[in-house]
Amino acid sequence: MGQRLVTRQGYADGGFFQVLLTRKELGGVVWSVTRNIRTHVAGQSPEVLLEAYVAEYGPYELLCTQRFTEHAVYHVYWLNAPDDCSVAGGRPEKPYLYLNLVTGKWTEELLMLVDPALGRANGNSAE
Repeated sequence: MGQRLVTRQGYADGGFFQVLLTRKELGGVVWSVTRNIRTHVAGQSPEVLLEAYVAEYGPYELLCTQRFTEHAVYHVYWLNAPDDCSVAGGRPEKPYLYLNLVTGKWTEELLMLVDPALGRANGNSAE
């Protein structure tokens, strides 16, 4: 199944968000669905955006927060999660839903649903 996952969304003002992940970067062969949203909304509250995700997907298993002077970064996991925030952005071995939410000058939302086992099964059948 494809070596790379590329998602790109254009905007009238020229901004775009692109994700390029190789199998190796994802920890081996994986199956994933990715949604990317990037909007130019300065100072948007990450808490309000997170509430919308919790309303849609239920309580999360792990929330890792990094706050900086002009922006915030949230790593959020549903279904399965790393043990703690020492590996924020880590990739569990079981199916998981992962949100990387960044707010500041831009608001970027990267949501990934990943099933490593299904990816390995697909990769093995393709060999």
